[in-house]
Amino acid sequence: MITNQRIGRLIDDYINRGGASNVLKRAWRGKYIRGHAPWNNEDDCYHNWLKIVDDNIESLESIATFDELYKVVEKLKIKGIGDLTVYDTATMIGCPRQVYPTKVYLHAGAAAGARALGIDAKEVDKSVFVSLFPEFNKLNPLQIEDFLCIYKSHLSGDADESKLPNLCCMIPLEEVLKEGK
Repeated sequence: MITNQRIGRLIDDYINRGGASNVLKRAWRGKYIRGHAPWNNEDDCYHNWLKIVDDNIESLESIATFDELYKVVEKLKIKGIGDLTVYDTATMIGCPRQVYPTKVYLHAGAAAGARALGIDAKEVDKSVFVSLFPEFNKLNPLQIEDFLCIYKSHLSGDADESKLPNLCCMIPLEEVLKEGK
């Protein structure tokens, strides 16, 4: 069982090494962020997804809340596009306009990190994390999702406790946005 003290140390590590100030998302225009791509760039699925998003970008950019943006992007989803790509796409569209998640969306690595803490859901209010571990109050929902993904092995006890996750391959969102369009 993970303790408040352990969570506190991991969150402080995340903040001190720049994770909280450089919230990162995989860019959906062929960039890599955490050292892997969510799909193969040669795949028709990728190109079809970009076309669908590009064809709908004006209406997507007019949406005022992240929750609504996520729901609309999710409705556009095609075969081969998963929850992580939907979330990342909504993030890439919303964040430049200061449309941020108000709850923590759990998918892929973030879901694994949350399950290690006893949370098994698709989306969760930040207060659930704070009620379990008050240290989560230091982070916003976007940062909590990022933290859970990066530290999932440490939260589950599967990682070598003497080695912290490598954060050097992370690119600040602002840099991705400059290059991504």
